[in-house]
This record gives sequence, C-alpha cells and structure tokens, in this order.
Amino acid sequence: METHQNGEERHRIFKDLNIAFNLAFKQATHDALTGLPNRSLLHDRMGIALAEAKRRQEMLGVFFIDLDNFKETNDNFGHDAGDKVLVTISGRLSKVMRSEEIMARIGGDEFLALVRRIQFPDDAEIIATRFLKVLKRPILINNRSFVVTASIGISLYPFNGENEETLLKHADQAMYRVKKAGGNGLEFFKKPKKKSTKLICSKENKKDMSKQSILVVDDDPDFQLVLKCCLTKEGYSCIGVASIKEALEAVRLHTPDLVILDLGLQRASGFAFLQNFEKAILDGAKIPPVLVVSGYNDPEIIEFAKVIGASRFIAKPINAAQILSAVRSFIK
Repeated sequence: METHQNGEERHRIFKDLNIAFNLAFKQATHDALTGLPNRSLLHDRMGIALAEAKRRQEMLGVFFIDLDNFKETNDNFGHDAGDKVLVTISGRLSKVMRSEEIMARIGGDEFLALVRRIQFPDDAEIIATRFLKVLKRPILINNRSFVVTASIGISLYPFNGENEETLLKHADQAMYRVKKAGGNGLEFFKKPKKKSTKLICSKENKKDMSKQSILVVDDDPDFQLVLKCCLTKEGYSCIGVASIKEALEAVRLHTPDLVILDLGLQRASGFAFLQNFEKAILDGAKIPPVLVVSGYNDPEIIEFAKVIGASRFIAKPINAAQILSAVRSFIK
C-alpha cells in the first residue's frame, strides 16, 4: 500500500525527470547563445512546412540571412561584444516573425527564416526589407554603438525548388550574389524562364471535370505561380499556357469556364491574342468569359479590351482579393 510520503517522492522524481527531459530537448534543438532553433529543429520544421505548403498549394519562403563583415566586430572588439550583438540581433529578427514561423541560427553569423503562406512574391520582399530595417538600428554595447547590415537571399517553394536541400542551396546562392555586390540588400533566386510554364493543380494540362476550370495565359512564370496559389486554394482547376497558339488550342480542347489573360507590359502580344479571340468568335467558336489583367491602366487599353470581347479589366498591381472577386463574378 502506497504511503503519502511515497506518493510525494514519486511525484518529485517525475517532475525532476520532466525538467531534465525538457532541458535536454532544448539543448539539442536550440542554439545555446541566442536561444533560437538550431539546424536540427529547422530541418524538422521545414519538413512539416513543405508538406503543408504542398497540401495547401501555397508558397513557402526561405530567407538566408548572412551578417556583413561580422568577423571584424569579433576581431576589433572581442567575442564577448560580438556575442551580445548576436543576441540582440536574434531578438530583433524574431520579433519580425509571426508565431507560426521560424527563425533559426544555422552558423556563427548566419540565420535562416522560414515563412509560410506567402501569397505574392512581393510579400517575401516586404518581409526581407523588414529584416534589413531592424538590423540597421544601432546596438549600444559597453558604450559603443554597433550598426549591423546583412545580405539576404530568398528562395520560394515551389518554383525555386520543391525540397529542403534545393531551397536552401538556392537561397544561399542568392545571398552570395548580394554579398558579391557589396552586401546590405536582398535578392531572389530566379529559375530560367521556360518556353511554356504549366500552372496546374495536377501535373498535366487536363481539365478536372469535378472542378470549374480556369485557363491562365501568361508568359511570366512567377505571376502564373501566384495565380496558381490563389486559385487552386479556392478549389478551381487551373490550366496555364504561355503563348497565343497554346491558349487557343487549350480553349478548343479543354473548354475552360474562364480565361485570365495577362497582357503584362507587352501590348502588342496581348492585342494579338485578343484579336485571335475575336477571329475565333467570328468563326463560330464558343469562347468563355475573358478576364484581362494589364500593366497598363489607360483608356485605350480598357476600350480595346471591351471592343475585342474581354468581359472585365483589372490593372496591376493586383491582390488576391481582386482576382477572386472577379473570378467569382464569372463562375458561380
């Protein structure tokens, strides 16, 4: 029969073991100096984040942050001062992050941020700019003022890579381009443009009959990806093409419910596409509604789009809410 004293002893042992386990876990997964997650925990969290991004068909941002000329701080003022600077920087970078995101220290003066649910590439640039801004604020240690800058390389899932190794490598390469240019800046890793970039929920350009389909005509793979993340998240089936010929063929084969045409800054090619649509209409083809997105916002473009048969016009810059609102007005 257990006595009261034995019960208290067992409770104390359990409590001590729990404290020891938590301490061992923190030591194994967090940086001892800054308290930030280390490479081990980053690897674990990145696997989870990539799986979620793939499932939700969203972008994931990887930010490689390397402090500029930090070795000089250690050499000139000592490692104690350098450590205090690192602790202050870690706190500032962490405050920029949302609770579900992760900021890790992966080397002496290297940090890596993992940001989920990025809607537009510009959002990643805004985040990186915030990092640079908080780093530039002077740090006062032992009556000395330190100003730290950084080089930041950015890679985005899925079009800069679809696994941890590739995304880290590409963010690192982008960071070194900033470093080579003098530091104190940011840069995206860019994949070469393909002749035709597919923007699809599935891996083939086939219409999913269980979903309403949208044909996206755009020769900019970055903007195609933005639209993919926006539209597939809402349950639409998307077909992406990059040329007029491919677009007209896709309309004939797949009969999409809506066409989104990005004129971009290329007025001539955009007009040519609309003129071909007009010819197809005159020839008796069944043409779905057309949503035109353009880098130009002038009366001539708007009027031309209306005359040719475009159902609606949106001028850049645009956001997800505008696109979805327009799409829903066509597809009930």
